Amino acid sequence: PRSPKAGLRRHRVQMPPRTADSSFGHPGAASSELLASMPNASGLPPDSFLNISKRTKGVDSLLGKVGKFRSTKWGKDATVADVFDMLGGRIVVEDLKSLEKVMETLEAEVPTWQGSSILRKENKFLVNDEKPDPYRAVQYTIAIPSGSGQLHTMELQLKTFSSMVASDLFHNAVYKPEVLNLQQELQNGVRDYNWQSDYEEMSDYLDIKKAKKQEL
Repeated sequence: PRSPKAGLRRHRVQMPPRTADSSFGHPGAASSELLASMPNASGLPPDSFLNISKRTKGVDSLLGKVGKFRSTKWGKDATVADVFDMLGGRIVVEDLKSLEKVMETLEAEVPTWQGSSILRKENKFLVNDEKPDPYRAVQYTIAIPSGSGQLHTMELQLKTFSSMVASDLFHNAVYKPEVLNLQQELQNGVRDYNWQSDYEEMSDYLDIKKAKKQEL
């Protein structure tokens, strides 16, 4: 049978190479260029990258997020300028070993881009703000300059194939149950699948690290 990964391959953001004196126009172009640079910069085999994509938040989603901010004590005066993930990107790789390499590459590359910097990093493979859900991703908030010199923020998510499938299913079945409208028993099954997937992926990764350490 056809692998579920097959349909995700070769979904790349294609941008021309960056030159030393390049000047970014719209921040969306800069984010595309950053995403497109990762396969070559990481040195990983092309098939390690299953999906590279980007999006700009729509108006309804943007206003909805501002509304959520304003419903909190700390965000009652929030505006559109407080939404840090208006620009978003996602890189999906085969496994945790590849994800680790992309993390190292990203953290080395971003500071070399004109005026760019990593503002925040959350590794939710390790901890998810003490929330009792199995969402897994490494999330970066990155400041990226436009041609005018203004800084804009982008949220970049790094995921493995396993964590992408599990978290998307969890999002549509449990976090936003109205999407799939599953009975509670099935929602519990999705939650259990997520935790089991998390455990198996991390166990495989640690076994590989242990084996390599024993070889040294």
